[in-house]
Amino acid sequence: VAPEELVSRVAVEQHEDLVEIFKRMLFNVMSGNRDDHTKNFSFLMDTKGTWKLSPAYDVTYNHGINGSHSMSIMGEGREISREAILRIASIIPLKEKNVDDMIETVADALSAWPQLAKDNEIHEELNKEIADYMNGSINRLMKSRTVSVPR
Repeated sequence: VAPEELVSRVAVEQHEDLVEIFKRMLFNVMSGNRDDHTKNFSFLMDTKGTWKLSPAYDVTYNHGINGSHSMSIMGEGREISREAILRIASIIPLKEKNVDDMIETVADALSAWPQLAKDNEIHEELNKEIADYMNGSINRLMKSRTVSVPR
């Protein structure tokens, strides 16, 4: 499905939901949740008939099929580029500065990974694999600096 078509199909007219979907896409790309197919994005209707984006669910590190995201981003399924992210942002539309701020926010959230892994007794090899994936993704999307999620 072309991104323009996906955005036009969204059952809401609220820009905030599109922005939240974009943030979730960034999180999926940066964290390694490659099980990001369309059935993992839903909308709920309230008693007044208003559609609203559902809370996020089924979010976990996943190798994906052949290492690819279930939902490609501008045709990219592996090692998704900053350019692909910015092309999606332009459709919403979002300014590059806003995208950079969102990338920074997600990177900051992912910096909690080492403590979460420790607290939940994640095996060291898996912890390293996830941290390495996050670092690669974050650094591919960051505009001007390199960051590192500790392992």
